Amino acid sequence: MVAQKEEPDEVSKEFANKLGVDEKNIVSTGNTIKSTYYSFTVLSWTKGKEYPGYALPEGKNLADYPGAVLDEQGNITNDFSYVVVNLSVKNQSSKTIENDLIWGYIRLRFLSAPSKYSDYIGEVTYLGEEKPRILNHNYYAETFAPEEEKVMPMIFVVNDALLDSEAMYLEINPTGAVIDNPDYDIRRYIVLN
Repeated sequence: MVAQKEEPDEVSKEFANKLGVDEKNIVSTGNTIKSTYYSFTVLSWTKGKEYPGYALPEGKNLADYPGAVLDEQGNITNDFSYVVVNLSVKNQSSKTIENDLIWGYIRLRFLSAPSKYSDYIGEVTYLGEEKPRILNHNYYAETFAPEEEKVMPMIFVVNDALLDSEAMYLEINPTGAVIDNPDYDIRRYIVLN
């Protein structure tokens, strides 16, 4: 599968070199990349202390998040921040894809992150939805009709020290598989720039 039709931009080329991956598997914010049945585009992203305004799913409490301290309005008051990534995902196939755990295959990563944060997993803290879905084992599942596109605000809560890293990016691995042969690697990357 061709990851992108366009020639990689300079940011993507530089980033590919630093990350040690093929530049055709990386795009910048606003550009589209494909993997398996999907295409992915980061439409926009923000970082800050202010509560992003999306209700938490029932059973989720950010006050329980390790390290983040929140005021009564949900704003973070210590050395953590919200990173909100508005991601468009489109089913490129002519088939319906049912209950795919797509939002769980996307990680927020940091280039040259401080070594004491090497255990940061990068999972979505919660999904930004008008009506939050139920927090259970299917929380990250999504069904896509043929050619359907969905936009999802993905909210991450991260330590501010990570925000001082050289760069932030999304790592997308639609099957969750670890593939050692770069010719068959389906992981894709979107630089948050």
